[in-house]
Amino acid sequence: RDVGRAIAVALGDSRMVGQTIDLVGPQTYTFRQIVQIVGATTGNNRQILPVPILFLHAVAYIAEAFATNPIITSDQLRMMDGIPIVDHAPVRAFFDWDWTPFEVALQETLAARREGLRSASLGQDERGGDE
Repeated sequence: RDVGRAIAVALGDSRMVGQTIDLVGPQTYTFRQIVQIVGATTGNNRQILPVPILFLHAVAYIAEAFATNPIITSDQLRMMDGIPIVDHAPVRAFFDWDWTPFEVALQETLAARREGLRSASLGQDERGGDE
């Protein structure tokens, strides 16, 4: 929702011409924090075990070489390597509103998905089942 709003505002703002802005929320998270938040929100609170990065690189290399849909890629490892440096100032300067925190957006997205699945299921029942 926030990204859509930012795009709509940017299309009507001549200051945006030639600009590149990271559309980021109010907080920066580590990959571990994201996994913990998603686990807690979805009820999949499992223990997170540290895995040596060299092992992950080996897994990614093998997966990319032999799998059509690898479980992890070298690009994903590069994104997870350390805390990303994000400049929050430009997004706040151009888009003067409170961005939705990740936890809230995740809960809203999951609730909408559950409702969509429930609606789709009800629609099938009304037609007399799966045809």
